[in-house]
Amino acid sequence: MTRQHGTFLDQIAMLPRALRDFVWPIEERARKAIDTPSAYRVRQIILIGSGDSHCAALAAVPAARAWTGLPVFAMPAMEAARYLDLGRTDSAHGTLAVIVSASGAGARIIEAARRLTAAGALTLAVTSAPDSPLAEAASRTMCLPPVAPGMMPGTTSCMISLLGLMLLAIRIAEVRLRMSMDDAGRQRQAIADLADVMEAAWSDCAAAARRFAARVHAAQRVDCLGSGPAFGSAAFLAAKLTEGVGLHAVTQDTEEFCHLNFFCAEPQLLPTILFGTGTGARATRDAEVADAIVAQQRPFLLITDHAGPRDEALVLPPVDEGLAPLLHLLPASLVAAFWAEAAGSVPFRGHSGPWAAARDAALVRRSTVLIREAQS
Repeated sequence: MTRQHGTFLDQIAMLPRALRDFVWPIEERARKAIDTPSAYRVRQIILIGSGDSHCAALAAVPAARAWTGLPVFAMPAMEAARYLDLGRTDSAHGTLAVIVSASGAGARIIEAARRLTAAGALTLAVTSAPDSPLAEAASRTMCLPPVAPGMMPGTTSCMISLLGLMLLAIRIAEVRLRMSMDDAGRQRQAIADLADVMEAAWSDCAAAARRFAARVHAAQRVDCLGSGPAFGSAAFLAAKLTEGVGLHAVTQDTEEFCHLNFFCAEPQLLPTILFGTGTGARATRDAEVADAIVAQQRPFLLITDHAGPRDEALVLPPVDEGLAPLLHLLPASLVAAFWAEAAGSVPFRGHSGPWAAARDAALVRRSTVLIREAQS
């Protein structure tokens, strides 16, 4: 094992402790992020981000929608920055745009914050950089705990962003009386308790991830599938496999896979990872799709809370379906880390050669900032 791969695994091993350490400080900041009158005026919530932040937004949407009872959407930063039309002024004023970025320095998220603030939306920067351009551009800031920068694919940073979004949604639901104080407290404690679940699952997850990586490490492409709350998990896994291994990793909704990537040529050469469940709303469809994948003889890993008779399963302890994306960060990160080790890959290709344009995040942070007027 190289020093880089050891560092990647060390970072993943810190996930349970980071969850335990950060959940209550973030919960306190979520309480102060939106005042009661503003929370009552919200008519829709848009979660905006790029990269891991967008993965966190996708993962948070189903729970946030269920808890708040509001329309909640995840949106890439480019769409918010240059294409989103908020329509009438009262619609803009009823929009809470939560713009997520650990660094607060990406050009597109700065554009989005400035544009939507000018349109009359309530913009909330969720960031670890309170003095960043994003924080300056947004109406308000919810400061997350800082994460040390490094050359490894981010794991803790995504977890912190997802924690922030979930705890913010619980607070909004509580203020709007969609959730009682007791129920809100139970949800927060359920999130905190996931630290113990992660610790208990670490060894089994690592063993299953290592076995799968040893089987597929020579592959150059992979399909990552999930639906509902697990779609964001699939997106995060694909991101780590791209960053850590250099794979052409495709995120696809499980149902859409049956319409599209199921028909890829040479399926026996195309590893496929499905975030499934044996108990949630998508359980019957997950089982059907898993059977179809096995019949195609694809190298297959099923990440699930109920294995049944399957040999291809990485089995997690069952948790609430809306909270499962937090737990999914563990197996997703481990699969990427062991695959990178088996393939001898350098994370982010070392930001050298054809990838040098991304060194020091220049490709993201030094892009020209343009502000288009948002119709309102």
